[in-house]
Amino acid sequence: NGSLVNDHPVTEPVLLKNGDRISIGETAIIFEHNSETGPEKSAKPLQVLMLHSSTLQGEVWQEVLSTLKISIFWTASDNDFTNQIDLDAAANRLPQLLLIDVRAYDGNPYYFCRWCHNKYPKVLIILIDSIREEISNLECQVAIKNGAAKLFSAIQNKDLRLNFSKITTQVNNVLIALGNETVTEDTLVPILRMLEDQSSYDASATMFTPPPQPQATE
Repeated sequence: NGSLVNDHPVTEPVLLKNGDRISIGETAIIFEHNSETGPEKSAKPLQVLMLHSSTLQGEVWQEVLSTLKISIFWTASDNDFTNQIDLDAAANRLPQLLLIDVRAYDGNPYYFCRWCHNKYPKVLIILIDSIREEISNLECQVAIKNGAAKLFSAIQNKDLRLNFSKITTQVNNVLIALGNETVTEDTLVPILRMLEDQSSYDASATMFTPPPQPQATE
């Protein structure tokens, strides 16, 4: 009846996972499920909201952060993005970090950074340029002056093995921003190899199509 899960129309039963967002009309619902029990259970898991158009880099971030027990929601559309941030704040659901692809944001990302930094100073913002593989130090400094914590360049080559070191550096920048311990490249290699094995590549581009959403079974 027009319901969405993570911006995808629901046409059959869908197996939900922690952090999934359900849209029913104008109502947004966040599904939370944590199987951990006991006194050491975290009261509020780390949450990341990602606005990204690049399938390749978006898949890397989603898989890596999820494996590291960080809840991440990926949206490819910036429709009412600022309004969504306000709604999350009103519901006490603000993510700790926003990962924003400047190519997916329909507007000036620096204006958004300044708006968010002034209104929600505790929310960290990391910008990503999903097209350019190299970004100058001057451009990074401009992004930081406008309220971003970092400006990342793209992961464009579909052979992720050529990007292991770069991905590790970017992931550790995110972990440091969130107050987490860093990881070694060896920790990420199995995750990235699994992505290479399980994803079907688009022969006409350097990006690949993400695997279908897991479906509920009888």
